[in-house]
Amino acid sequence: DQPSIGQTFVAGANIPIEVTLYDQFDNVCTNDDTTNIGIAIGNNGGSPAIGTLSGTSPVTVTNGVAVFTDLSIDKIGTGYNLDASSGTLTDITSNDFNIEADAPDYMAFTNEPTDTTAGQTISAPTGVQVTLYDTYGNICDNDSTSSVDLSLNATSVGFTGTLPKIVSSGV
Repeated sequence: DQPSIGQTFVAGANIPIEVTLYDQFDNVCTNDDTTNIGIAIGNNGGSPAIGTLSGTSPVTVTNGVAVFTDLSIDKIGTGYNLDASSGTLTDITSNDFNIEADAPDYMAFTNEPTDTTAGQTISAPTGVQVTLYDTYGNICDNDSTSSVDLSLNATSVGFTGTLPKIVSSGV
């Protein structure tokens, strides 16, 4: 089994892969319990960050099938694929698939507030901006429902304007 073409997985989540060994007559090699199959990223879809494959590899086949139960990739991107190899058999490549950000884990100012005269709009080159990130440092560009609220750590001071703000593509 392999990902469907264009299938999307969440960063850090399991990507289930099974590699089946066949003989020259297209029969499953059910008597093979010794061949080791390794998995590696073939095409790294992470841009600009390059994803890292985590999980157990190589895996020894059982009844001609190698089952990978804990593979994951940490960085978002499109067009990832995985290569399977044994060292003696012809390597194979999975269908292309995508990785999207996990749920928001933390946020950071992308554009910090600047010193401003009382009663004036706080501005930065593109306004004050907060970005949501998942556990792996990916921008949560698939999140357009979370809300962000700002507050001050001062007494007798308040904000005017519309708060909280709903994020759009993680920002």
